[in-house]
Amino acid sequence: MRPLVTALLLLVATVASAESETPNTFDMLGWDPAAKLLVLRDCQTDKGPWDLWTIDFKESSRPHIGIKPLDKKGDVPSGLQVVKSVQLDEVEMSGQIRKEHLERDDNKLVKRYDLRLVLGWKGARTASDFISYRSPEMQLMEVFQVPEGPCALAIVSWNAHHAGVQKQRALVMCPDDRGITGQPTPPPAKKK
Repeated sequence: MRPLVTALLLLVATVASAESETPNTFDMLGWDPAAKLLVLRDCQTDKGPWDLWTIDFKESSRPHIGIKPLDKKGDVPSGLQVVKSVQLDEVEMSGQIRKEHLERDDNKLVKRYDLRLVLGWKGARTASDFISYRSPEMQLMEVFQVPEGPCALAIVSWNAHHAGVQKQRALVMCPDDRGITGQPTPPPAKKK
C-alpha cells in the first residue's frame, strides 16, 4: 500500500508542476556516482516552489525520473560531481506542428499548436509532444552529458500557456532500438 501512496504523491507533484502558470528554470546540481543519479532542481521562482528531480541511470537504457518537492531551495544533496555541458550545435533538433487550431480564452481566440520535438546527440534520441500557445517556437536551453553512459539530458523552453508564459522541460535522451515514432526498427535483412 505504501508504494502505491508514494507513486500517487509523485504523480500529483508532477502534474502540479506541469500545470503551473509561472515560468520555471532548471538548475543542474550534479551527478551522484555511487547512486548513478543525475540531480536537478526545478525552480518556479527564487521564492519557490522548488522540486528536486533525480534521474536514476542504474539501468542506463531505462532511466527513472523521481520528483519531490523541496521545503528550502538549498535542501539538496551534497558531494555531487560537476556534469559536463554539451555544445548546442552538436545536438540535432527538429520538429513539426502536428495540429493547429483556435481556443477561446477570456473572450478571445488564441492559437494553439500541438508540437512534436525530436532531439538527437551521438546516437541518443528522444521525441516529445508539447502544447504551445501563440507561437510554435521552441528553444534548446542547455544539454548535459550523463557522466557514465551514452545518455544526455536536454532542457527546452516554449510558450506553454495562453498568456505566453515560457516554461522549461527536462528531456532525457538515450540510445534506443526503436525508431523516432516509437515503432520497433525492423532487423537488418539477411544476406543470401
